[in-house]
Amino acid sequence: MRSLVAAFLMLVVAGPASAQVLYKWIEASGKVYYSDRLPPKGFNGRVEKIDPDVPAMPGPTERIPIDPRVLSREAAPAGDVAAKRRATREALQARVEAARAKVEAAHKALDEGSDIAPGDRRTFVQRVDGDPAQALAMRSNCRVAKDAATGKDVAVCAASIPNDAYKERVEKLEEALRVAEEELDLALTAYRRGVD
Repeated sequence: MRSLVAAFLMLVVAGPASAQVLYKWIEASGKVYYSDRLPPKGFNGRVEKIDPDVPAMPGPTERIPIDPRVLSREAAPAGDVAAKRRATREALQARVEAARAKVEAAHKALDEGSDIAPGDRRTFVQRVDGDPAQALAMRSNCRVAKDAATGKDVAVCAASIPNDAYKERVEKLEEALRVAEEELDLALTAYRRGVD
């Protein structure tokens, strides 16, 4: 039995390249042998041919058949991989630069749009109770007027504040800047992930 196991192990270790076909020799007494050769002449027993389960390794001129599913997972040649990485890096860099330009443009638009033009203000008049002379001394935009109900002198001060159209314009410009900054953050994250 040991010789049988040893013979079998030698065949297994030798590998499929050296043993394309195995033969099973069964003597009349029932003893079994495995070999890559036919038994010697005069052998008294039965011989069975055993084809290996795994194909033999191809020789130098033979081609290995490749499953198309494996081909789709295989990496491209080294030059193509480098070219792909370079193209990806350039595309991601272009996205970052475009996002930065958008942020700069949004900052500039907000700076320019925040300037209050003459049509961006509304003016209202505020009555200041107390001594009109004191109000005139403290504020330059005040004047003295007669109160229609009492006939007394009162200080009336004009005040100017940004109108609703100005506030809406600035809010839109601030929102555009916020969106541009978010796009820049996303572009930078994509660049870091795509290049690392």
